[in-house]
Amino acid sequence: MDDPRWHYDLFHVAIQSLADFPKKETKVSSGKSSSLDVSVADKKDQFALQFSGFLKIEKEGDYRFHLGSDDGSQLIIDGKSIVEVDGIHPHSVKSESTKLTAGMHNIVVNYYEYGGEESLGLEIEGPGISRRDITPLVFLSENPEETKSSEDETKNDNRFVFDSNQVEQGRQLFSSVGCAACHELKIDNKRIDSELKAPSLAAMDSVKTDAGCLAAEPAAKIPAYNLSDPQKLALASVLKTKPDPQANEDVQKIHQSMVAFNCYACHSRGGIGGPEQSRNPLFLTTIPEMGDEGRVPPPLDGVADKLTENWLKHVLNNGAKDRPYMKTRMPKFGGEVAKLTESFVAADQKTEATIPEIPEAVHRAKATGRELVGGKSLACIKCHTFGDIEATGIQAIDLLTMSKRLREDWFYRYLQDPIKYRPGTRMPNVFPNGVSADRKIYEGDPHKQISAMWLYLADGNKASVPYGLLPDPIELIAENEPIIYRNFLEDVSPRGIGVGYPEKANLAYDANHMALRLIWHGAFIDAGKHWRGRGQGNQRPLGDHIIKLEETSPLAVLPAPDAPWPQEPAKQRGYQFLGYQLDEYRRPQFLYQFDNYQVTDALQAVANTDRESDFRRELTLTPNSNSSTKNLYFRAAVGQKIELVRDNTYRIWYGPDSSYQVRIVIDGVEPTIRNISNQAELLYSLPEQSGPLKIIQEIVW
Repeated sequence: MDDPRWHYDLFHVAIQSLADFPKKETKVSSGKSSSLDVSVADKKDQFALQFSGFLKIEKEGDYRFHLGSDDGSQLIIDGKSIVEVDGIHPHSVKSESTKLTAGMHNIVVNYYEYGGEESLGLEIEGPGISRRDITPLVFLSENPEETKSSEDETKNDNRFVFDSNQVEQGRQLFSSVGCAACHELKIDNKRIDSELKAPSLAAMDSVKTDAGCLAAEPAAKIPAYNLSDPQKLALASVLKTKPDPQANEDVQKIHQSMVAFNCYACHSRGGIGGPEQSRNPLFLTTIPEMGDEGRVPPPLDGVADKLTENWLKHVLNNGAKDRPYMKTRMPKFGGEVAKLTESFVAADQKTEATIPEIPEAVHRAKATGRELVGGKSLACIKCHTFGDIEATGIQAIDLLTMSKRLREDWFYRYLQDPIKYRPGTRMPNVFPNGVSADRKIYEGDPHKQISAMWLYLADGNKASVPYGLLPDPIELIAENEPIIYRNFLEDVSPRGIGVGYPEKANLAYDANHMALRLIWHGAFIDAGKHWRGRGQGNQRPLGDHIIKLEETSPLAVLPAPDAPWPQEPAKQRGYQFLGYQLDEYRRPQFLYQFDNYQVTDALQAVANTDRESDFRRELTLTPNSNSSTKNLYFRAAVGQKIELVRDNTYRIWYGPDSSYQVRIVIDGVEPTIRNISNQAELLYSLPEQSGPLKIIQEIVW
């Protein structure tokens, strides 16, 4: 062993606290080590080490110790605990100070490792000593010179021995030979400056590629970097380019940071950077058909104009894996570099797009966006993946990440001129000369089509799969009579009942809550998820215009007209689902009872000539005895805002631009629109009567 400095004792224990540190007599082995080297344990987990020796202090004074470890550790000097880094954790450092006299001091470092990574380090700083590793000041005995054998002395004649008399000479050399030009060293909190001063880059009128540090054989005291000819030419080119005195502080900060962190090795920005010729072939891709876009990290020109502020901060903090086909990976820089986000935003962000209002309800615009993205329109799915579903062609960046990553303003501008924002891109311009390739939708208006696509993609993982992308679907189609689907449906309890009608209106009824949960138009359901394999997971509706209606039964007994609608599960309130029966057209009528009533909830799809089908709902309440229940209410709708359109017809706003209409007919009853718990409710107080009571509800969306 080369120059042992520490005694150590090894223990095989599984402890998680210094309080359980083992007694010396339980050690399994002992030895000597030239450093605080935890690998002497020859074990990765569940062990402890006790290092001991003698610390030599030249000058009396206050000394500060920096102890770091993964997992726990403790520093003891002369029997007194100085620093403790207790517990199970990644590498953590704690610092404490203590006063020491000149001379030899007994030092002990306890360490334990429970699981995971293992590390241990101890540094010291004090009078005449800058922060450094403590080991050179530690010896095996109080009289280190007496314990050396003549053989050791011969063997170690050339080893470094700390000599305080040479400290001043070393300080002068550190300054005079240029060490301080690159390396920072502080003595008594004052930085040592270099005596060598190079001319400023701004003062250099010309740069020779055969002189100075660019020379093939640099002169004495000139650094030798062994640069290639292309590297020398690149440096000379940059040095000839004078700084722009008009460049703002953010632009300069971005450039300096990209140089410091070598971002230019992969990314270009402002005509600088990108893979150099010799390393370019090392940038690889799993999809060669994508060309450079699939293997070379994207340019950073206008990056904060493109990415949302939150996503840019996330990428700088955590790296990026948005392009799985690109084998080069973005590193994690952490919180300090993420602060650059503000400078990128100040330098890049623009608001220039024309974003129109869509002349239809949001749920309809989303359906249009879905159609545009699909295989029979602009065919984005030909190149872009959709979550876990592969594209039909190359596997470009995921459509479901677009609204999370990109700014809406940039998205509008980019789709209308991709080449402007990404020169050389394979992304086609589907709006040549300001007209869409699909002129059937919104009369080919690019602005409206892009707006619809953005609304659709903004649903993220909740967005319905585009047409033409479902792998081998098993679509259930209601032709001559309704079709009932009893399986797990998205946004419905496990007791959901899906019903598809020949009129192309569909619903999902929640038998757990006695509620009409979802309605939608078009295609009914894809049974592929449940009819193949083990059938796990919830299936979402296959069609469009999906509206979430009731979360619980629309009928309840309230103690007072201003009482909140009950939130407890219907079953806890005495509601009991009785199943369903089919009418003469095989349409299901849902049955349940509560309090003194039996309820029949019958729904019928009504075809129209000028629009998609509506739903007509007939709720029949039949008392179980001659006496009826008092304070019975029907909640016809809930939304952000409710307004009267005409007699018995109301518009329900469930979002800023999203609404549907209901028409309610209950003989002799007028509704109340009340606002409670930050939502509007359309409420009907039902009359007491001994016979059946009918409620007619028509839903248009």
